[in-house]
Amino acid sequence: MARNPISNLPANSKLASASGPSLHWNGVTIERQILKAGDWPSEVIDQHYLMLWEQKPFLGELETRPGSFVRFRKSPGTITALNPDICSAVQTREDQVTLVCSLPPRFLDNLELEMDRRLNGPLQPLHVTDDSSLRELMYKLIMRGAADGRGYDAMETESLLVELGIRLHFAARLLPQEPAQFDPYFPRHLLRRVLEKMHEELDSDLSLATLAAESGYSRAHFMRIFKETMGVTPHSHLLELRLRQAQKMLTSASMSVIDIALACGFRSHAHFTASFTRRFGVAPSFYRRSLSTG
Repeated sequence: MARNPISNLPANSKLASASGPSLHWNGVTIERQILKAGDWPSEVIDQHYLMLWEQKPFLGELETRPGSFVRFRKSPGTITALNPDICSAVQTREDQVTLVCSLPPRFLDNLELEMDRRLNGPLQPLHVTDDSSLRELMYKLIMRGAADGRGYDAMETESLLVELGIRLHFAARLLPQEPAQFDPYFPRHLLRRVLEKMHEELDSDLSLATLAAESGYSRAHFMRIFKETMGVTPHSHLLELRLRQAQKMLTSASMSVIDIALACGFRSHAHFTASFTRRFGVAPSFYRRSLSTG
């Protein structure tokens, strides 16, 4: 990855340093960076970057031609998007906290091939955009990174990143993300195969790509048509199946709570407890105890 003040730079960089949790998935990284005040030289970047400006306005000067700078201001909550290219020199006088997401070109290129309709023109850089969908997805992803110690499943991350990539494809072309014109009908035999796959492999770390392949659709189309048919996302449906199975298994005292968690596809006791409590309003251990005393 090219060295750049807005990228995930080595620890000895004088211009940026990581602050807080981060998330890494198949070449995609999202983390908070503290951008240090100073003169940032022009750099070649080989990734797509999203920077969500936080806490206070980001003020500085951008080099538009050699030796000529113009002032800029980026308000809190807004997002800047850069594409692989030469990044102009920047001068700043205050440290700034920003949420940075780096996306490999191949991730966005492959995702574009999966979309329900082709979009015209290349991705354009966004000097500043107040895109609530991009902002919400970036916050969900960094929260996912903060919760990684509890072992959240890969499908949740993959689904959020697919949504982020699709939204960026529209936003960077200044296009409204209108519902695609397609037949929302999910053939029953294909849907049955996907649901059987979920039931048969509750204990495995199923990915969105695996379920999409089972249906024969791309990830983007599979997510859309599944939700249209079932009323929930694939990840939400799978999570509900796992929690219902765990609820049944808790009626037996022959297995420990952690063994039940692993048997139902949860990667840790903490992940299981958090998900179960959120769904049923009580922790698994207390739920089991209530059955024995009820």
